Amino acid sequence: MLRKILGIIWAVIAVALIGLLLMFLFKWKDSGASNFFKFFRISVVNDEGFGGKGNMKKLTSEQILSANMTDLKAEISSMGLELESTGTSDVKISFYNGAEEYVQYDLSGGVLTLKETKAFRMFVFSSPKVVIQVPSRKLNTIDVQKTSGSFTATGFDVDTVNVKSSSGSIKLDDVNARNIDLYSTSGSTSIYGSSYDNLTAKVSSGSVKMEGTKATKADISASSGSIKLTDVSFDSLETRSNSGSTKIEGKIGKINASVTSGSIKMSDSIALTGESRFESHSGSIKLYLVPSPEYFFETKVSSGSVKNDLDSNRMGSVPISAKATSGSIRIEKLD
Repeated sequence: MLRKILGIIWAVIAVALIGLLLMFLFKWKDSGASNFFKFFRISVVNDEGFGGKGNMKKLTSEQILSANMTDLKAEISSMGLELESTGTSDVKISFYNGAEEYVQYDLSGGVLTLKETKAFRMFVFSSPKVVIQVPSRKLNTIDVQKTSGSFTATGFDVDTVNVKSSSGSIKLDDVNARNIDLYSTSGSTSIYGSSYDNLTAKVSSGSVKMEGTKATKADISASSGSIKLTDVSFDSLETRSNSGSTKIEGKIGKINASVTSGSIKMSDSIALTGESRFESHSGSIKLYLVPSPEYFFETKVSSGSVKNDLDSNRMGSVPISAKATSGSIRIEKLD
């Protein structure tokens, strides 16, 4: 027991010495050493230990901007960003865990520009975060470019939304737009209770989840991760997944869905009204469809079986193509 205690003490001393060394090698704030000692002091005083909950989201600064905001343009390297409409009279920016030390901002001509200027932070145990509260639901554009850290937007009517993320999650809740483009290299993408004219969501490594989402045209892809669409309404939908399953529930006009390794499943009494295609190279295809309108099916498997409860010898008005290289095809009727 004594050895363990001594080991912990020596580890703390070693980390402290490294922090002191960084003070001389770099500027105090830029090195992140000050953040380490702030964290250490708060943890000890509050008796919460390292990683205590009281230090996870600490408000360190607030700014009230009494000006009209119509657009957001943000470039974030390594911190979280939250955007929410509040119905208050002014724009408020809240900084958590020392985020104000790393961000420059300006609100002029209706455009709020937010840019992270310092990204080097060692010994920071709680991630910095910026929360922007906007009086109105209506914005012209939301344009966010981020390297890491989460982005969340809640309660907006926007003309255009563009979010590009290298590493970190994207979450939209009650965000309606004419055009929306979401790109994520590594991280999940989630949309809830929103509607769009044109929706594009592309994820290289991570899942895509949508619930209560509507769009005239939707293009969704996940190179490595699942796609789960629940209670959605799309006139036209295209989905692609290289490694992961695709599950769709809701109202779909026509669909083009493909997976390289994974299954495709459509359920919830879907009535397709336009030409649709389903293709899986390694995985099953399961379609649960209402019997009307009448469909004309083309099914093909290289290794697997086919079961079609809706198949008939009549020429239907809606062509449906389902092809599986290695896997079964199941088409079942839902009354």
